[in-house]
Amino acid sequence: MVVRIGVNIQTINEVDEMKREMHLNLFVRLAWMDYRLKYDSANESDFIVAGGDIAERIWKPDIYFPNERHGVKHELTVDNVNLRFYSDGQILLVVRYMLMLACDMSFELFPFDTQHCIVHFESVKYTQNFMELKWMYADDDTEPVFVKLSKFDLISSDLNDNCTRFYPIGTFNCLELTFFFKRQLGYHFAETYFPCIMIVCASWIGFWLEPKSAPARIALGIMSLLTIFGHGNHVKASLPPVSVLKAIDIYIMVCEFFVFATLIEFILSNYMSRKPHRHKLGKKVDRLGGTSGLHLI
Repeated sequence: MVVRIGVNIQTINEVDEMKREMHLNLFVRLAWMDYRLKYDSANESDFIVAGGDIAERIWKPDIYFPNERHGVKHELTVDNVNLRFYSDGQILLVVRYMLMLACDMSFELFPFDTQHCIVHFESVKYTQNFMELKWMYADDDTEPVFVKLSKFDLISSDLNDNCTRFYPIGTFNCLELTFFFKRQLGYHFAETYFPCIMIVCASWIGFWLEPKSAPARIALGIMSLLTIFGHGNHVKASLPPVSVLKAIDIYIMVCEFFVFATLIEFILSNYMSRKPHRHKLGKKVDRLGGTSGLHLI
């Protein structure tokens, strides 16, 4: 039996990288032939409309979502089911669901990453020898009507019908609908990159102070170091808890290294300024440090 599956995405409510899941509302359309339910009609396009109570009394394809974590069939204000019987024996079943689906995410390039989330369709009982799944194509089916995402932009979607799953009990045909999301960068520039740049630049003020101004330069260096470490910990606490090294982690570590390097430079210049014959060399080290900082800016 050939079962055609169509989807109409209503909303994508959230893509949660902390839980690695996607929340969406969609209509799922199932179409198949059951010649036992043929009836005579002058027009083959005629159909009879029924509801969910009739749908419970006929055979239906046992389609499920393998990567589903939680799902609800909408029943407000009535059961959101549309069942049609066509005169040639074709049956169309439309059901509205709210799904929370697991997403396989990769964070090596965070926050410059592009994530993909997949909606899987598969049969519970029937192997590919008994049931074949095909896409029911329609214009703008996979384009969500409403997308309200605070962290991502939906850039594209893709339908895949070349999907097969192998289990000990047999080989099952499946379908995949993949959404591609690109992360929005405005928040990370405002809350991470720009503050880190300001802290690093503030730590370079010590290059223009006298090497003998130890209290001022020590206080500036220690405060900058504690601030950059505290800000880095705050940023990491809001990131997904993964073991891989992310791009933003490397950036924060480089900023921490530059702030720490200002303390090392002060120790070197202060040590040289305490030697009469190295006093000018200590000031030269400060000038080199300040010049390097300006070039990095």
